[in-house]
Amino acid sequence: MFYKAIQKSVMLYSILFVLFSLTPFCSVFSQGSHYLIIDKYTKKRFRYYQGNEVYFRLSYSRSVYQGNITKFSKTGFLIAQVKDTEFALKDIQSFYHYRKRISKIKRIPLTLAVGTILLTTLPELIRHGTQDTKYLVNTLAVSGGFILLRQTLRLFEWKTLNKKKYRMRILFNPLIQF
Repeated sequence: MFYKAIQKSVMLYSILFVLFSLTPFCSVFSQGSHYLIIDKYTKKRFRYYQGNEVYFRLSYSRSVYQGNITKFSKTGFLIAQVKDTEFALKDIQSFYHYRKRISKIKRIPLTLAVGTILLTTLPELIRHGTQDTKYLVNTLAVSGGFILLRQTLRLFEWKTLNKKKYRMRILFNPLIQF
């Protein structure tokens, strides 16, 4: 009799533990959220959720706006950094997507350029006391090539998502069912 009471209480506590531990997990999915999708009718999509930073240009303005998305509506989104202004998707000419991978790759040629200068000129200076101009010219040519590569990579750091080529829409993320 005593064991049955303990078994029932353990079972009750385990059921309550499971219910309370799953409640926050399920509530995240049940709320649903809006997000902005920019795509070219293909699998490649750019998604912007609430809180993401966006860069865009309006069709009637030459300036680029930047800010975090705070709220979505049916026709546009709200950005707090621009005095809580709602921007409609029909007024936006283009989005600018920042590519993080290229900004990381962009550091490599600069490191190689400095490394090339240090590794080729310092041993000559230590060994002979003076620098031979032939080594110096070759080293500067190779290092200049690395720096030119770095500057070329800057051109590909931002991707322009133009309204003429890309479809822009706001979708609602429905309840995910298990």
